[in-house]
Amino acid sequence: MKIIITGCSGQIGNALLTRFFETNFGAEIYGIDIQPPKYLELKHKSMLNYIQADLKSTKQISSIEAHVKTADHVIHLASSIENSRDISSISNLIKADVE
Repeated sequence: MKIIITGCSGQIGNALLTRFFETNFGAEIYGIDIQPPKYLELKHKSMLNYIQADLKSTKQISSIEAHVKTADHVIHLASSIENSRDISSISNLIKADVE
């Protein structure tokens, strides 16, 4: 099983990654964020397939498109502090899966 977590460096993303890795249910976990998770324990960092990307950038979406299309589950936790009404990251993520 392949699971993608966007916003993996945020508070909720870090907590979810930790929970997944502690339960060790054998899924491939991919984390997507602008910055790598800072607070993830070292033993868990080696289990994470981290992809650095800004989901608001249509140019960077192409770098994750193949991962999104082959994922069993996408947990979208990415958000933008600058503009809370900006839905471009959601729109770009959906386009990557559909196109």
